[in-house]
Parts: sequence; structure tokens; C-alpha cells
Amino acid sequence: MFKNLFKSKSSSQNDLPAVKTNNEKKKRKRSRKNSHESPAQKKQKHKSPPSEEAMLLSSQLKLLSSQKRLQEAIDLYWDVSNDNVRDEHHACIVIDCCGRCGNIAEGEKIVQKRKENDENINVQTKTALLKGYAHSGMIRKAALLYEEMMQSRSLKDRPNIRTFNTMLRGCLWTAATTFLSSGEIHGGVVTSEHVWRSATTTTKGRNSVKITPD
Repeated sequence: MFKNLFKSKSSSQNDLPAVKTNNEKKKRKRSRKNSHESPAQKKQKHKSPPSEEAMLLSSQLKLLSSQKRLQEAIDLYWDVSNDNVRDEHHACIVIDCCGRCGNIAEGEKIVQKRKENDENINVQTKTALLKGYAHSGMIRKAALLYEEMMQSRSLKDRPNIRTFNTMLRGCLWTAATTFLSSGEIHGGVVTSEHVWRSATTTTKGRNSVKITPD
């Protein structure tokens, strides 16, 4: 009996290094994953819930966007009183409005400003910009943006199912205006096939595109 008890105690002690090793592996894996994140992304992880002012701004921008009152939405977004309120969610609303109103250049300014300020630009915001490009017939810009998202080292920043569908619809919209530029064909079936191949290609057991709701 005592022998069995001694053996049981010894075997449990021998298991401890394995447990410790597994924990160390998990820590190293998390560390490698976090090393690919930008300062803006790390800040986003610790972001507090939206304030009442932020939610009010969202409601106002959504109302203006639904009525296609683009200039009013842009003025409200850039208003100095919202300097400490606006975030990527507000940017997404206005960029979507820019695309639907045929003035995606204003949407580009918003994205560029966020880049200059090292502010996070999430997948939803990039998808809104991509949609604006497609609506404006700028399928080459849409394809380049999609490819940029695909090349992201962080899975969080890669295209989701909505981005994927938006890109494919853009190819359909521009099917009649497919053109050759710098030795590459943009629009129509050619670009849509490229998008499909990139989405179905697996990297380390994972799809390149996050086929999940955004």
C-alpha cells in the first residue's frame, strides 16, 4: 500500500514539468501573437465601453447617413467638439455614407488621417472603404486594399465574410468595365477568381478569410 502511495506521489511530481512546459508554450504563443499587433491595436484591447457622447454621435451620423446628407455628416464628424469622441466606428459610418453618395475621396481622407494619428482602422472601416471604391468603379483600388488586408500578419485584420462578399459584388458591378493596367486585369471574372482563390487558400490550417459574421 505504502509502495503504491509512494509511486503515485512520484508520478504526480513527474507530471509537473510537463504542465509547466505547456504553460510556457502558451505564453510564448501569446507573446508571438501580440508582437504582430500595432500600438493602436493593443490600445483597442483595453478600450472602455463607448461613452454617452460617442453613442449620441453614432446616432446622429447614422441618421444623416440614412438621409444621404453627406456634407452635414462630414462636418459633424470633423467638428472640434468631437475630437475626443470620434473613433473607428464613427469613421466607418461616414465612409459608408461617402461611398453611397459617390464621394469616396472624403472617405479616403478619414482613413488617411487615422493612419497619420496611428489610430486603429478595423475591418469594418476598411470594408466600407472597399465598398465605396467598388461603387465608384475603382475596382483596382478595391483589389489593392483587399490584397493589403490579406497580407496582414494579424488574423484580426484580415477580410471577413462581409469584405469577401463586397469584393465579389464589386467584381460583378464592374464586369462590363474590366480593364488592363500595369499588366494586370482588374474587374469582372479575373479579379473575382483571384479573390476566391485567396479566400479558399489555407495557411497553417486556417482559411485566409475569416468566414464568420463580423
